[in-house]
Amino acid sequence: MQNFFKEKKPISVKVIAKIKGGYRVKFEDFIEGFLPFSQSCFKEKPEDPEELIGKSFEVEILKLEKRNFVVSRRVLLEREYNKKKAD
Repeated sequence: MQNFFKEKKPISVKVIAKIKGGYRVKFEDFIEGFLPFSQSCFKEKPEDPEELIGKSFEVEILKLEKRNFVVSRRVLLEREYNKKKAD
């Protein structure tokens, strides 16, 4: 996981629960992290925040400490949007 963080490579996580301020996510079925609401979407926000539970997404690690990590889906969505816009 350290390499993904240093190289800013995306990882795949599964949203497992809605918690205060965001979602609890799981990486490779054993490491849990946090996806803030503000980092879960870019332009299209779900009407019901609970509809993301159970879904898997590519995310980028924003913060990594021992066995805790914070991720962003928004960073990747913005990058993809800007790339399409430039084409």
